[in-house]
Amino acid sequence: MGRRKSSLRKIFEVHLGNLLFKLWTFWVRHLSLESLQFYGEKLGTIALYLLRKRKKTALGNLHLALGGEKSQEEIEQICRNSFKNIGKDMMETVHCFDFQKTTSKCL
Repeated sequence: MGRRKSSLRKIFEVHLGNLLFKLWTFWVRHLSLESLQFYGEKLGTIALYLLRKRKKTALGNLHLALGGEKSQEEIEQICRNSFKNIGKDMMETVHCFDFQKTTSKCL
């Protein structure tokens, strides 16, 4: 019985994730191009705080690459800007890509 519960839970999680993804893509595809940047930066900022392990990895890599040239504050700013850019890229990609037809409307 325990195995059945866990498999039902996984199925529920997959379907819920799929539904949330579809709702998010629907919302993003109906945003104006100007608002994509704003929401993308917010998405990146949220990811910066939620994905602590990724932030730590990014900061470590930036220290390795720029540690002798940049201050701690500059490295942290580069990291924040990188996450914001990734958020904007995600929003723009979802805005352009049709996941039903798997073709791009922006090309």
